[in-house]
Amino acid sequence: MALAVSANHIAFNIVFTPPIGEPGGNVPIACEFWGIWVSLDPGITLQVDPPQPTLTAISTPAGIWDNGATVPFTITGQWLAPGGTLTISGSDVTVQSFTVQGGPNSLITGTLAFDDTAPQTTYTITYTTVGQYSPGILLSAGLLTAFQPRRIAHAPQITVTAVQFTNSYALAKDNGQINPPPLVSSTVWQSSCSSCTNQAAFYQGQTIQATITVTLSTASAYDLTNVRLEGSMGSLGTLSGNNVIPAGTTSAFFTVTSDTALPIGTQLYNPLNINWSVGLFAANNLPCAQITCTSAGNSASPVYVTMALPPNTNIPLPLTTLFLAVGAGGAPTKTQAFLNTWGKFTNAGTGPANVLTWDNRQLFYYKPNVPYNNNCALNSNYLLNVYNGNGQCGAFASLLLDALQANGIAAVTAGVASLNGDRFLVNSWLFAGNDSAYAPYISPLVLETETTGGIGMVPLPVGSLFGQMVSQTGSPGQNSPTPAEKVFSSHYIVKLTDTMVTGVGGPYFDPSYGLTYLNECDPAQGFEHKALAGYARSILSIESPPSFHARTTSSGSCSMSFSQ
Repeated sequence: MALAVSANHIAFNIVFTPPIGEPGGNVPIACEFWGIWVSLDPGITLQVDPPQPTLTAISTPAGIWDNGATVPFTITGQWLAPGGTLTISGSDVTVQSFTVQGGPNSLITGTLAFDDTAPQTTYTITYTTVGQYSPGILLSAGLLTAFQPRRIAHAPQITVTAVQFTNSYALAKDNGQINPPPLVSSTVWQSSCSSCTNQAAFYQGQTIQATITVTLSTASAYDLTNVRLEGSMGSLGTLSGNNVIPAGTTSAFFTVTSDTALPIGTQLYNPLNINWSVGLFAANNLPCAQITCTSAGNSASPVYVTMALPPNTNIPLPLTTLFLAVGAGGAPTKTQAFLNTWGKFTNAGTGPANVLTWDNRQLFYYKPNVPYNNNCALNSNYLLNVYNGNGQCGAFASLLLDALQANGIAAVTAGVASLNGDRFLVNSWLFAGNDSAYAPYISPLVLETETTGGIGMVPLPVGSLFGQMVSQTGSPGQNSPTPAEKVFSSHYIVKLTDTMVTGVGGPYFDPSYGLTYLNECDPAQGFEHKALAGYARSILSIESPPSFHARTTSSGSCSMSFSQ
């Protein structure tokens, strides 16, 4: 109330707003002047009208949605009291839910459900409320007309046709004959090519990202905005992303990201099944749980999870290395991951497991009848990609190291040699002859001069007779019951150095033979005791390679040394 005073009269300017829902009528007025209340003439009253509740606008997010969709809406208005009723014309559209924020700037938010047969037409929305302070008095909330949602009768069918994992680390498809091997495509699945399924690899705790290709059954006449694509991976979470599909197009790409990090430990999902869903109306990136989504098909591809990122991401990881690192998966610790990998090379530490590649090719340690320096790989790259899986000890040592490093397990290569430069003979041999003048090297041993110019055991002579010594079945190698070579001046094994891997034996592991060693000379678990039959040297005064004299190992004396 404003007050103006002159010599002869007092003028009042009164603004009065009744509560929402209070009916109008005559209101008596009393005023206070300098602490004294004065009632005006009872005949003087004010006519007070309550503000009229009105609806001013309705909005739905821009876009197109199919019949059967659930669509959010927002209504703005004035002086809308909570507790009213919201109705919409037509039996094919219903108000699912709504909330009211009252006051001079009122707001109604909720969702509408369109039946499958709902036509594209104009709808009328009415909000009716009861007087807040005078129960039973109905107030008009006004009519909101010309509400014509932009819809299409039937949306095109949207189907996922290709899946490309964009943050899988690079893989190579080793095949024994091509170096460098062909890369594994990051497009892991295509609906049009069942034989094009490819492997993908991630590390524990990583979040999967992908680019998805979708195809429309027919081009839309309108831009399809806020299209939602989701791929359910079960316990691994959901891949999701939004995009616009322009009018007139029949394919589109979506960038999707998982909402859940991959679990800790090695895993093999063979395959990882993804159930895809698409929604044509997803304002504010609403998930399928809050909008109407339909099936967009399924995809499936093998996915490996290692415990670490490969040490050199510039070099694609061979599938065989990945296969040896992960196996069947399910290793929650480094110790279990080591045992799973080592189990691909060993039969409980007593001999070889006859290791295989990712596609079940055999890997041979000195394949029978193959010369020492011919088609015999020195490292894992040549073992997997050049020499059809035939390798020396260094190749198998590097293969085991590569698989361990894929899980972040620390290990090093250990060189093996005799202390005095003798060559050493791997089990088993029959020692014959008695040149006592050269004791203890009393058994003449004559090796072959191989076609490559090296000295070895190929071709195998009649009766496996080398001088006066006979090569016998002894320590088998990987996929070689009796390796082609058994006389060496050096050997390579792996020493486990990771302090987080415990209780696995060793610490020396020999992937060529599938054996474990405590050290060089332990009488029960040493290299000499478990792997060797004896030693050989050339007696310089009478012979030179390939002629030698040999001796057996002897208890109480050890002639071996490890470099690590």
